[in-house]
Amino acid sequence: MHGVTIEITEEQYIALKTNFQKTVTEQDNVFAEMVSRLHKDPNQIKPIEIYQEEVKAAESEARAPRLTQFNICPSLSSQGLTFEHPNNCKTKLIHALKEVKIPDKSLTSIANNSSNLAPLPRMSGEMEDIFLHSVGNKYSWKDPDTNQITFFRKWEEKSKLFWTLPPLVVRQQENETKLFDISPLLLTRIKDTISKLQGLEWVVVNAKMKEANEIKRNKLTDYITQLYSFFSTLTLTTDAAEIQKHLEKCDDLFFGLYRVVNDFDFKAYEHEAVAVDLDINSQEEMLNVLGQAFDYQVLRC
Repeated sequence: MHGVTIEITEEQYIALKTNFQKTVTEQDNVFAEMVSRLHKDPNQIKPIEIYQEEVKAAESEARAPRLTQFNICPSLSSQGLTFEHPNNCKTKLIHALKEVKIPDKSLTSIANNSSNLAPLPRMSGEMEDIFLHSVGNKYSWKDPDTNQITFFRKWEEKSKLFWTLPPLVVRQQENETKLFDISPLLLTRIKDTISKLQGLEWVVVNAKMKEANEIKRNKLTDYITQLYSFFSTLTLTTDAAEIQKHLEKCDDLFFGLYRVVNDFDFKAYEHEAVAVDLDINSQEEMLNVLGQAFDYQVLRC
């Protein structure tokens, strides 16, 4: 995930949240109305059918459609190919931010530095890698197509969202502020480590186990969370040596998990030993996250 971090006031945040909630409610009402007009099983209705039904309703009632179709509106001009009036997720976002008086200067990179703020999907200016993590109760969800059960943290009052790695730069009304300063080489290593830790957490939480043992599973996921949560505390005064020491601690876990899967005689720490109880597919996923080739021959021994 990539993005920019913009500082806003509490009043702007409340206004932004209110506007989004209003938009969601209005669109939910339109969806419900169009579903009732289609006289079909709601589970069999495709989004395009809802949009087409709303367009027909708008024409018969002589009003503008309340739903708009995704488009990028390419056109030719003296300057070549341009995109004057696109309608997509980015245009909606920029419109919402401009509504609460976020200055254009803070939004230009979202629109790939376009002077008219006409953004295109997957085309942006300079942005940071964004790392987030949430806390809260885990819930399971079953995919209706594959019957695969996935665990995730459902958003509710107990849930909280944190920066796993604070943004390097925060855009304010008139300038930019650096939250911390780390060498590019060290920053790359931090980002790679966070990606591995969060990838491992996802694998372990969703893994099937040869012997169901939630206590062992939780010990490993809690340790992984503890490791990546360290990076959320980085500031301008954090010592590089302290960061290096913590990265070595993370590397110890990566090496330990790799050895546990590939060498059953390896004496692992208690939180690492859970890797032995994972099914082969989950062990393969774990080693793919770590960037190690999976050794089927060792597992068969």
